[in-house]
Amino acid sequence: MHRRQFHSVSLAAALGSNGASCQTPKPPKAKAMTSLTEQSAAKLVPPRPGALPPLAPAAPGAPTGYLRPYANERLNSRLTRPLPPGPFTASWNAPIDPGIKPAGLLASGASVFALGLAGYHLFVAQKPVTQGVTTGRDAELLPGNNAFFVPDRYGRIASFNLTTAAAGLVLSAAGGIGTKRTYFHRRPSGVTLVASTAESSSPHNPAPTRVMYLQVFDAAGNATASRDGLNVPLHVAMHEDFPVLARPGVLEFLDLSLNSQRRLVIDMAPHGLSLDETGRSYLLCAVNHRQQLWIVAPTGEYVASRLPEGLTVFQRPPIVGYDHRVYLLSQQRVLCYSAAGELAWQYEAPARVAGATVSADGQLLTAVGDAVVALNAKGEARPLCRMPGEEQVASPILGSAGELYALTGRRLHCFAIG
Repeated sequence: MHRRQFHSVSLAAALGSNGASCQTPKPPKAKAMTSLTEQSAAKLVPPRPGALPPLAPAAPGAPTGYLRPYANERLNSRLTRPLPPGPFTASWNAPIDPGIKPAGLLASGASVFALGLAGYHLFVAQKPVTQGVTTGRDAELLPGNNAFFVPDRYGRIASFNLTTAAAGLVLSAAGGIGTKRTYFHRRPSGVTLVASTAESSSPHNPAPTRVMYLQVFDAAGNATASRDGLNVPLHVAMHEDFPVLARPGVLEFLDLSLNSQRRLVIDMAPHGLSLDETGRSYLLCAVNHRQQLWIVAPTGEYVASRLPEGLTVFQRPPIVGYDHRVYLLSQQRVLCYSAAGELAWQYEAPARVAGATVSADGQLLTAVGDAVVALNAKGEARPLCRMPGEEQVASPILGSAGELYALTGRRLHCFAIG
């Protein structure tokens, strides 16, 4: 079997001498559901508070677009392009059906995808191509396959052509109709990880019962591995071929057979998870009912930083810059932490903050009310564009030519350079 080669700071180095964890696993036969807490072969790693080894700045990847919520499978909200010097001027805009409950933007080439909590719109070359119903909070554009994946009205993960919207592969994930697809990612090999949540209640048990599903599908759409957990809230991201899970009290690294390779037992309740290019985890979590930022290396070293007293930030994945600065968003405030977990600065916004992304040159593009504002490394604000009379509902993103996209509750806006 071919052995995968990783650079010195990759997850394979952190996984130690377990050679199986560094190989691309053969798809196993489909298994019966097994509790997440009963996975085998876990290597328990003791968490060690203290300074983290410094990291070199990450290199931006190829400018392929903004392909899923929070940018990529690591959910770190990194744009692959630097912010153009501007100025930005209004280029075009298009109406959005408010019934889809718009919440996010994706883009690849001439295709722009407005994702909502209840539906989506696809635009190609400024023209609407299709819209549909979703049953989850995730979607993914696959420019190499000219396709996009989205949860359909039947609870399946369905693929469609990115320019014509013609139907393609369908994954029949666990749970069926009514199950929320909270995370999925298709690897270059065609292997797909799907995380889902199903809730049920009855007059005899009014408190909802939540079941979390985790599944792996091969390139042909066949389920090859499955796990479930009862009332276990999961936060999922991926580092290369390793799913990373955060659940109350545990941070865990799996292989694509969903066998546990490394487990850290940490006294926290996760609210959001993202990763950097080395497999380091960035956790927004609660400890004793107070939010904290935890930065955790796969080898167990971590730093924990309390948020300012009385402040609650959005329960979403932390934004991680290429210089490993970390950004957290509250209703009208942006917090910036250093790579060592120290609070560097705060930005008091004049209006509601709806989201943010970080550019390849370290600018934080922030949706503030009706304006997109760039925050530099010192937290200094520079307005980029405005949409008077409207309020943004999503993180702004950059397109293939450096154009700026912004989404409000009513319209998709595009701003060109110059």
